[in-house]
Amino acid sequence: MIEISRTNKQGHWSFSYKKNIITTVGMAFICGGIALLSGPWWLPFVALAASKIGIKIDTSTNYWLAGILILIGILIICFKFCYVDKRARLIENDKKIIAQSPVEFKKIKAYFDHLIRDHSYYSSMDDTFVQAYLQFSNASQALQDKKTASLFRVFSKDAENLHNFIETNFFVFPEDQCCSSDKKYCLHPDLNIDRNMVFYDTNKSQEYDNKAKILCDLVCNAEKSYNSFIDRLKILGHTIVS
Repeated sequence: MIEISRTNKQGHWSFSYKKNIITTVGMAFICGGIALLSGPWWLPFVALAASKIGIKIDTSTNYWLAGILILIGILIICFKFCYVDKRARLIENDKKIIAQSPVEFKKIKAYFDHLIRDHSYYSSMDDTFVQAYLQFSNASQALQDKKTASLFRVFSKDAENLHNFIETNFFVFPEDQCCSSDKKYCLHPDLNIDRNMVFYDTNKSQEYDNKAKILCDLVCNAEKSYNSFIDRLKILGHTIVS
């Protein structure tokens, strides 16, 4: 059975099928080729009877067409066993890995939103973000499906670039958070008149705007690659914490 569906919110199309339909199609080609080789058992008798009244029926076997049909059938079955079944096993293995370590979609989106809207984040959010882009990097949790793994690597690289910028451009603010285990960090508070810039300075304000532009670009890149990764997981039916 073949199923084609579309999600209204995301607008993504998905295609699914029962694997045995591929085997059935392959066998149909093979059987058709074999049938063409053997021909109907009654054809020689019909040809003999027709010859009595001057009608000639060609009873020769079309070996080329039969061979092509059989070859197509064999290739379809090989495709099923060598690609479809193998890919299904890899995806199933990924499902087990992701089920043991679910993707924290909602928390990562909140982290991106804080960075864009307020140029800030909390340390707990940052810890979750780091864990997310390292989540499937080690050998024991490496994703097996090639496309899924490739999308994760792109996200991981974009996320690492973002985090490298954050580590050198964000500072604890307000400073009096000694009693808090979940500290708030802000983009260069000393360059922001709404935070820790005591007297307005045009140069400092311009420097802050430049830093904010870089931050925005890095967040957008990381969020875009993260969404592509998440969309892939959704299509394949993986566990996602939304």
